[in-house]
Amino acid sequence: NYFWTLGTLLVVGSAYVSLQYLNDNWRLLVAFCSLPCFVSACVAHIYVPESPRWLITTGRMDEAVTILRHAAMQNGMDESRAMDLFPEGTRIRDISEQQREVGARTSSSTS
Repeated sequence: NYFWTLGTLLVVGSAYVSLQYLNDNWRLLVAFCSLPCFVSACVAHIYVPESPRWLITTGRMDEAVTILRHAAMQNGMDESRAMDLFPEGTRIRDISEQQREVGARTSSSTS
């Protein structure tokens, strides 16, 4: 909740400075308010990994397995158990194609 409070105070302070001292420059207020979003988007792009599901659908299986191992270790599993869960050479099948085909067959047979 402290970030919410800090953000609210930041908006009020930015509004006061930009509207009082910078000749009613509302565009600068909008720029000030967009900076935290821009910074957090850049940080997230660097530090947040891609979704394993998306990686699998794009054919990047090795990266998906690496991220799943890392997530298992972040959730308290030791490294050896994470490696046992996803051993070297693990291949994950993309079943989304099969699901779409089954769905297409099902919908065409009911029509």
